[in-house]
This record gives sequence, structure tokens and C-alpha cells, in this order.
Amino acid sequence: YCWEECTACQSTYTPTACGDLFFSEYAEGTSNNKYYEIYNPTGNTVDLADYEIHLFSNGGTSASQILDFPSATLLASGDVFVVANSNADATILAFADTTSTTTYFNGNDALALLKNSDTLDILGEVGVSNYWTVGTGTTSNNTLVRMAAVDMGTTIWTQSSGQWDVYASNTWTYGGAHSSNCIVTPNNVTFQVDMNNVTSSFTNVYVSGTVNNWSGNSNQLTDPDGDGVYSGTLSLMPGSYEYKFTYDNWTGQESLDPILDSACTLTTGAFTNRYATFGNADTTLPVVCWESCASCPVQTNFAVTFKVNTANITVGPNGLYAGGGVIGGSNALQLTDPDGNGVYEGTTTLNGSAGGNFIFFNSPTGAADWGTKENLTGLPCADPANYDDRILPTFTQDTTLLFCFGSCATDTVCP
Repeated sequence: YCWEECTACQSTYTPTACGDLFFSEYAEGTSNNKYYEIYNPTGNTVDLADYEIHLFSNGGTSASQILDFPSATLLASGDVFVVANSNADATILAFADTTSTTTYFNGNDALALLKNSDTLDILGEVGVSNYWTVGTGTTSNNTLVRMAAVDMGTTIWTQSSGQWDVYASNTWTYGGAHSSNCIVTPNNVTFQVDMNNVTSSFTNVYVSGTVNNWSGNSNQLTDPDGDGVYSGTLSLMPGSYEYKFTYDNWTGQESLDPILDSACTLTTGAFTNRYATFGNADTTLPVVCWESCASCPVQTNFAVTFKVNTANITVGPNGLYAGGGVIGGSNALQLTDPDGNGVYEGTTTLNGSAGGNFIFFNSPTGAADWGTKENLTGLPCADPANYDDRILPTFTQDTTLLFCFGSCATDTVCP
């Protein structure tokens, strides 16, 4: 009762968005693995001396356990204060700020956060002993994390019960920090561009845009593994940004089509730029091809140079060829010996991932003169399932293959 009154005192507290502390996490795990977390959504440091936590056990209407915070216990803006069971797992105790008997709950005990005489937030219902339903689970044997959109506590359980993300028992990954729309902070945004299809010469690659006042040399992207994909991370406030990839301080820049590239661009007047919106979380953008919203097509066709030593044969009047299988007929690829050293060579374009067969031919008279091919019968480099032809290896770049006619030598030195 209020002093000299027959009723409870009327509270003057009016909750406001992001205006005071609230519960941000609750873990009711196995054994003593229990904790809860209080979050400061305000823009100021808060002294916890004005706050208390009350535990109402088994449907009680009076607090069975109370946590009074010592004076000068400060909670910074955007920070959390974690209260754990003293016998909890070491992982929990590592991020806990204190231990308390107010963690002696098992899913049917209400928790209340008070500031002086005002109740700011309640988990469960005082005077009720129940495993309360929360989202996809209950307050028993689950970890509850307050959704980022929640900006204040509530004493109405029917409201609170829909404000939590539910995780399996003994999920402690989220303990010790909380993300909320109340506190907007810079986040890491990683940009990635595939430069493999750029034919112009360049030295340094950059991201330029409203992220850096359209600077052409402020935020360099790097390619440490040499695969042609350049990346870099910027610290950005949540919001929408225009940007494009450039090189060598605006020596070169992307030209984006307002129609073909509409999925990732914004056109304002004569300018078409990439456009993206980033929330209040770290973001890694997908790898995109230079001047495209999509990834670069995977290259599969490469130049293959065949070199074959003819020391063991006399090349006939019609010349030497590679053919059969994936190359074509018996006279598909003519090989020549311009320096007269007996090593014939020729280059064609083949699919590097498909494999297949081929063979060398000595002086074929046409595309179907199969009798002029080299004889590899019984040799380990022959494919008996494909007419004893050679087996083409797979490759991911332009490749030179070395042979000796009629043998399995893997260089141009004949045995």
C-alpha cells in the first residue's frame, strides 16, 4: 500500500522507446546453466544502483530472491549486464558480470526488472506458476534472445511472449552482447569484385561512392591470393549507399547499364551506380563481376598446346596431326616443326573440365584415316575402352602437354 492510502501508489513512470533498461536474454539450461541479461538501449551510461531484479518462485506474489546492484555499478550505452548462476558452466561465467540467487529459476518462475518502485520489464507472470509459451518454445529448457526491434520492456506478458527468438537449451552464443535498433553503430561491410574479365591494364582497385564521398583512392581493395577477386572492408553506418568499383584513382570505372544491371543499381539522371542498403549488422556482399550484378561466368575453355617428339618415326608427306576424341577427325589439328628439331606442336581450344580422349596421327590422308594413328596398345597411357587413345587431363588454365609419338613419355624426350 501507499503511505496513508488503502491502495497501491500510482506510478508516474511512463515507458518510452529506447528510454530504459530491459531484459535482453534469458537462458534456462540444464542443471545450473542459467543466466539472464539486462540491456541498456539508451544513449547514456546508467548507474544500476536504482535497479533491482526480483524472482517470484513457483507462482509466488512476493519476491523469493532479490538482486540489489551496488552503487556505482555502471552499464554503458549499448552494453549488457549478465547475471549467472554461480555454478553455471565456465563458458557462461566467462561472460557473466556477477552471480546471484535470482537465477534459481526453472522455467515457471517469473523475473521482474524494477527501477525504484516502478516495474520496467517482466519475464513470465507474477502469481502464476507456468511454463510460459514464447514464440516457438517455452520459458523452460530454452534460451530466449530479445528481438532487435524491441525497444522497451513490458509488464504485459502477452506482449512480451512474442518478442523473443527461441534457441535450444544450452545455447550461449548470444550471451554477453545484444543487437538492438536503439543503438545504431558502424558495422563492417565487405565489398568484393572479380576483375578477371577486365582487359585494360590496372594497378590498384577501389570502391568509390557515397561510402567515401566518391573518392577514387580512399578505400583500396586487395587480392592477396592472386585469384583476380579484389575485396576490402569498410566501417559504415546502417543506411543506403551508392557506389561503383574503380581503378587507379578514376583512370577506369565501371559502366553499368540501367536496364541490364537494374537488379543492383540506381539510376539518377545520367548516372547509374551500384546501390545497396545495410542494416545494423556486419555484411559481406557477394562476389560480383566487374560491370555486372552477377558473378563472372566460370571459364572452362582454354588454349592447349600439344608438343610431340617424332624421334622414333619418320613423319610422312601429309604431316603430323592430333585428332580423334574431343579434338575431331584424324587431321583435325595440324602440328608443325618450324625449328626442325623433330618436336611438332600445335594449339587448339578445349574444355578443361570435360576430359576425353585424343591421339596423334602420322600422315593421314583425310579426316577418317584412323589407320595412321600411333599404336599405344598395352601401354599404361592408353585407354582400352576408347580404341587405346590417349586420355586428356583436366586443366583450369592455358596448358602445354608434352609427348613422344608412340610412347607414354610425359616430356618431349623419347625413350
